[in-house]
Amino acid sequence: MKSSTFHRLAAVAATAAAFALPAAPAQATTLLEFTGETVNAVFTAGSQQTCHDPIMLPWLATSLDLGLYFPVPGASFEDSTAGWQLTGGATVAPGSSTLAVLGVGTASLRIPAGATATSPSFCVDERYPHFRFFLTGTADADVAVVYPGLEGPNVRAATTVDATSRWRLSPRVGLEPTYGTEYGGWRLVALRFKGKGAGGSQLRVDDVLVDPKMR
Repeated sequence: MKSSTFHRLAAVAATAAAFALPAAPAQATTLLEFTGETVNAVFTAGSQQTCHDPIMLPWLATSLDLGLYFPVPGASFEDSTAGWQLTGGATVAPGSSTLAVLGVGTASLRIPAGATATSPSFCVDERYPHFRFFLTGTADADVAVVYPGLEGPNVRAATTVDATSRWRLSPRVGLEPTYGTEYGGWRLVALRFKGKGAGGSQLRVDDVLVDPKMR
């Protein structure tokens, strides 16, 4: 989705600061095993921008999460989706999250059951514990973290997030950034979304946001 006005975001940021609440703790990750797959993730101009202290805002303050987040490159699915790798019929399609945390938009990611969508790589460090996203549909989301540059298997076992008939915010999903390849003081990671369900079911994903920067 396209970003709303700076004034709205500034007001939300001011509200978050006024409450002075700490960021919510990271969700514990229990599945650390790898799947045996090796997946390449594209490094784009948007990836490079994340390696220079990306602008963080309290995008989820209306959902009572006052952490400071940044969008994964191309993950509003409105303008450039450069670097996203779509397989099995996954595509950017009309229709966008009704919760509109990044502003009202017109598109989101549509992933049929069995199809996948892999994000470009992006930079985090050891203090980026999790990410969240918006989803809806008749297929659930199997979401896995990919560690580009890691020798051998580089896809961690997926976390399943249930979809519903209405757009909802996912729980926190762990990044485990310490597995990522080092890049100029950062760690490289990417995200892979897979539709999970019976034939004909579909998943929609929008506005993928990476955890509060604690740098």
